[in-house]
Amino acid sequence: MRKSHVLCFPPMPTYAWTGKDKSGIPTFREIEAATVQESRDLLLAEGCTDLQLQEDDVSAEINRAIGDKVAFLGEEVTITARDRVQYHNKPPPTITGIVLQGLKEDKSFFIVVSLCLAFCVYRHWLVGAIICAVLLIGWPSARIFIGLPSVLFHRLFDADDWHRWNDVLRLAKQLRAVGRYQLIKIPETQLARFEAYALAGKGRLSEAVALYSRVENQPGAPTWLFKSHLSTIYHNGGDYDTALKLMREAIALKPEGTGFIDLASRLARYHADAPGARAALQHVDMDLVMDLLKPFATRLRGIILWLENDFGNARQELETAIREMEKTRHIAYRTGTIAVAKGYLCCVYARLGNREAARKCYGEAAEYLVATKETRLLQDCEDALNFVSKKSL
Repeated sequence: MRKSHVLCFPPMPTYAWTGKDKSGIPTFREIEAATVQESRDLLLAEGCTDLQLQEDDVSAEINRAIGDKVAFLGEEVTITARDRVQYHNKPPPTITGIVLQGLKEDKSFFIVVSLCLAFCVYRHWLVGAIICAVLLIGWPSARIFIGLPSVLFHRLFDADDWHRWNDVLRLAKQLRAVGRYQLIKIPETQLARFEAYALAGKGRLSEAVALYSRVENQPGAPTWLFKSHLSTIYHNGGDYDTALKLMREAIALKPEGTGFIDLASRLARYHADAPGARAALQHVDMDLVMDLLKPFATRLRGIILWLENDFGNARQELETAIREMEKTRHIAYRTGTIAVAKGYLCCVYARLGNREAARKCYGEAAEYLVATKETRLLQDCEDALNFVSKKSL
């Protein structure tokens, strides 16, 4: 008997867009397509306008690893792209916030149970009073338990942003532990990646590479994205040349905008290669870049202009980037990206002779730059401040 062979192809990514339909009505669309450009072309063909990308190739892979369905009380719940985007646009969750939100949303429940508790105490009904007390304590506790992974995951982002490597390792361990009992679990590819970032940052690069290599080609870590993350691992370990090589390999496999922006940033910030960074940035179609990442690209243009000694235009780009990022300070890694932008703006202001503005920017950025050992940028700030001080004499 002849064997039949079934070819298995990886699923196409799903991209999320906001915009207006052909009637001008605001719309939110999820489009499955081979590339992000193809997804935009499909929407344009329908007459959609004002399109803004909300989830790109990287988001699609992470979403695939997490999954879009969870079981809750025996029912299957679907998590949509709209749900994810709304979640990302909210301030980071906290334990206090979860409790207060629960009290607000379930106010009637708490009022009724509190009145029942008071009545049971008044009538000396011990069993009823115990049941009411358990309900009053148990329901907020259940909400905290359900929201705990989100709280810990945002703390993990913050620790990674500030290079608090011991905290990163601790939080990854906690997330793995609580994930055994949670509805929505943080994928192992994500946890291993952050652990590898931390190990590399602590000087254990070979251990970090070995750890993350275990998850290559698992959901959330296809080869192109695996190489991109591995590039960051080598970067955290101080091997900037290997990091650059791996980023180029990732782009060769998947020439998407985020990769080119990352490559351009590394060339500009750690190799002072303005022509190379500008060339990489020319490959980026900003209409195909996620809304939240656009200020990062604006910041990058400012850094390139700074390297080219075009201080006037560099100031405009950096000020614009900071202004846009300040609007979404709650987004993960905003603290670091704003601090770095202010570090470069300090240098630009100093070269333009604005000593007070330069010192103000440095004062706002210094804590982060020192914590994350941004030695090159710190030296640039010091040189620029010395320059403006001598010029004012």
